Amino acid sequence: MFKWPVIWDIFVSKEKDIVMLSDEEKALRREARDKKELARLEKEKLRPKRKTYFWYLIVALCLIYIVDEVATSLPNAMVVEINQEFFVQGLGLSVSDGRSKLSLMEMLANICLVIGFFYKTLADRFGRKPFLIANTLGMVGSLLLMFWSQGLWMYILGFFLLRFFVTPDEQIVYIFETAPEKSRGSIYSAVKGIAELGLLLIPLGRKVLMKDVATEWRMVFLIPAALGLIVSLAVCFLARETDPFLDSRIAYLKLSPEEREKIAKDKKDASKKQGGFFSAVKYAMKGKQLRWIFICTLLFTLARCVTGYYANILDAASYSTDQISNAELIFPVTCAVVVFAYGFLSDKVGRKITSIALLSLTIVGLTLLYVGSINGWNEWVLGAFIGIYLGAAWSNGDTLILMTGESAPTNLRASIMSAQTMFYGLGMVVSMGIGTLAVKYLPYAYIGLFCVILTIPCYLSSIIFLMTKVKETKGASIDNVVRQD
Repeated sequence: MFKWPVIWDIFVSKEKDIVMLSDEEKALRREARDKKELARLEKEKLRPKRKTYFWYLIVALCLIYIVDEVATSLPNAMVVEINQEFFVQGLGLSVSDGRSKLSLMEMLANICLVIGFFYKTLADRFGRKPFLIANTLGMVGSLLLMFWSQGLWMYILGFFLLRFFVTPDEQIVYIFETAPEKSRGSIYSAVKGIAELGLLLIPLGRKVLMKDVATEWRMVFLIPAALGLIVSLAVCFLARETDPFLDSRIAYLKLSPEEREKIAKDKKDASKKQGGFFSAVKYAMKGKQLRWIFICTLLFTLARCVTGYYANILDAASYSTDQISNAELIFPVTCAVVVFAYGFLSDKVGRKITSIALLSLTIVGLTLLYVGSINGWNEWVLGAFIGIYLGAAWSNGDTLILMTGESAPTNLRASIMSAQTMFYGLGMVVSMGIGTLAVKYLPYAYIGLFCVILTIPCYLSSIIFLMTKVKETKGASIDNVVRQD
């Protein structure tokens, strides 16, 4: 029978042996480990790909994107029912006070973004595939926690975990590094457009599983959880590591210890380093291109809280649960149309002009949604405006990510995209804070007007800086990025 003291002594003696290793022995172990990794990566690189590989990879990425989009949108789509159960009935709060508490929860959940800054950079060291699988399974686990939640605290735990796992968007890095340069935007928008159509799972779930009974809102969370579990298992066997990562990592492992040490100590050229959050931030801040993309990202996300208020806008205008479900049934269609179209526009006229057009369309869609709701327009029409607004807003966020990926070197790409997430997170925290205060202190009927007033200056300032400070990235080679100062 095992005795804990004996096990502890073995553990301590092993730790002492590791600590007592000489520098030469440590170097030999590191060299052996690197040789083993190099052999594995070279073997992976030499494995032939089937002619159909790219297409079934795209199918898998589409399904993962559907899970991501549905998981991201579900808490907002079910916010009226969740607020009613946990805060209005559970705690005896008013509808506006309960919505304020939910906004506060959303703001605090951005703490997960801080951890995500460093988590996402690990993909530059260990590869894209492990994190694609881990993020998908993480979303599945988070959704199941929210499904099983019989109390507020379990729901909050699931929500926080979900916020963490939907943020990295490793499927976007996969598309960047596998799609042809000339059609990268078109392929990306096609994948994202299909994912937006996947949002139909939410209203269908409301009508089929929830049956528009407010207390059965949890059932809708089962749909993306089941889909995510299936696709994550498929990716384990079907997906390959991306070639740009393999090339970058193999080249690094072939460097001599002296060359690696020089790179590690070279404070002037962060672009040569093998990943790392702080190296990525330093690289981005020294170059005008990435710096201004990050600033535009910050300005754009200052109005991010508004994307979660479309159900509240309808609810404040006295639309019924069934009418809100009807609106949510149509908005994925118009949303998908916008998303499909913007990618082809992006490859035709460029990312910069596309981003400006999308920001302008977002302002128009949101304004029409607000005006229509206070004038009692048909919910199907308002659902179309929701789709235009959300499709343009989400597409603009993806366009900024695309511009970041096309402006970053391969060895720092995931890290730089993580650094961009820091600006996104900062904007989110401020936005959620503003939203929490607005919902708490403004009359509930004015929530739509608040959304319009917050959105217009944020988006207009982002448009101005895109026009004057950011260069076009269309057609950029992701393997030969030169910093644009």
